[in-house]
Amino acid sequence: MKKSFIISVAVVFVALTVVFVLLVKAMPRFDLLALEAGNVLMLLLAMFSYIMVGRQLNGRPQAFVSGVYSATFLKIMVCMFTILLYVVLNRKNLYVPIVFVFFGTYLVYSVVETIFLQRMAKVSK
Repeated sequence: MKKSFIISVAVVFVALTVVFVLLVKAMPRFDLLALEAGNVLMLLLAMFSYIMVGRQLNGRPQAFVSGVYSATFLKIMVCMFTILLYVVLNRKNLYVPIVFVFFGTYLVYSVVETIFLQRMAKVSK
C-alpha cells in the first residue's frame, strides 16, 4: 500500500505542476515559483503525515484517529502559515486568486491522503 501511495502522490504532484504551468501561461499574474513551492510543501507534508499515521495504525483505534487529526491539523496550520507568509511578503503585488489555488492544493492532497488512509485502516482490520 505504501508504494501505491507514493505513486499516487507523485502523480498528483506532476498533474498539479502541469496545471500550474498551463495556468501561468494562460494568466501570467500567477506566480509559478510560489505555486510550485506550495506544491512541494504539500507533497512533503502528505508524505510526513502518511508516515505519522501509518505508525499509529497497529495501535489502538483511538491512536489512529488521533494521528489522523494531528496530521490534518499540522497540514492546515502549515498551509495557513505559508499563505500568511506569502501575503505578508507580497503585499504590494498580491494576486488574491493564488491564495485560493493554495487552498485547492491543500484540498487535493488531503483527499488523496484520506482515501489511502481509509484503505489502509480497512486492510489492517
